Amino acid sequence: MGLSARAAAWLSAVIYTGIALALASAFVLLAPRSAPGDAVARYGGAAWVFLLAMIVLMPTFAPLLRRWLSGARGPSQRALPSAVGAPAAVSEAESARDPVCGMVITRDSAAGTSQHAGRTVYFCSLGCKRRFDEAPDQFPLD
Repeated sequence: MGLSARAAAWLSAVIYTGIALALASAFVLLAPRSAPGDAVARYGGAAWVFLLAMIVLMPTFAPLLRRWLSGARGPSQRALPSAVGAPAAVSEAESARDPVCGMVITRDSAAGTSQHAGRTVYFCSLGCKRRFDEAPDQFPLD
């Protein structure tokens, strides 16, 4: 859209502050007015609604608007962090499939290996290795 980063930040702040004010105003209008002392509770509650809305909207709305203004339409272009200890991308030459459970693992992180039919077989756990070693012909190799 051609907005500078500063203008996008201001626009984002105006929008999420406006939403928070609208929510707080709705709280004031919809809160029951039965006793004279309820005004304090009504406006105090509206202040809490405003603060909580700002806490939720600020970190969620600003990145969404920034991504929308940059022209990205699909999921975030940022790579998601991989699981702890798991590599982000593994080539097919570095990976192997455990024939017992079917889990894809890296050859370096294999819990055990066995030799069968002239091939090295990799396992995700010693339990899978033990099951394979008991009856290797029962599990098809890729």
